[in-house]
Amino acid sequence: MCIFTCSAQHSAINQGQEDWYAWVPNAPGTMRQPPPTTKDVTLGMVMATLPNVYQASLHMAVVWLLSRIQPNRVLLGYHKEEYFSGPEPKAILCHFQEDLYTLEREIMARNEGLDLPYEYLQPSRIENSITI
Repeated sequence: MCIFTCSAQHSAINQGQEDWYAWVPNAPGTMRQPPPTTKDVTLGMVMATLPNVYQASLHMAVVWLLSRIQPNRVLLGYHKEEYFSGPEPKAILCHFQEDLYTLEREIMARNEGLDLPYEYLQPSRIENSITI
């Protein structure tokens, strides 16, 4: 469960942050007034509630920083150090890497026909752990 949470689940949740949150009205980092309680909302009320340009810029900068690919990332199934030295663990790791490669090809084939491909859970985009 720990490995799943720090790898695939983290990728599934965090890789889409910029796609969703870069448009500030989807999830404003701050609201300057409480949301309306009735349906008679005017454009002026909406604009007065949403963050100003400075606040929205900060929000977008944070989302961009959290969403970018980290230069020191290590992909799922790979390690910088050789943790496994015996033949059985190495064989299991090799099999796992082959499964990830097969899954990668299946996802890429499914995405070919889509106008908007879903790439967040492609093994080539999932890190071994959380990199910040």
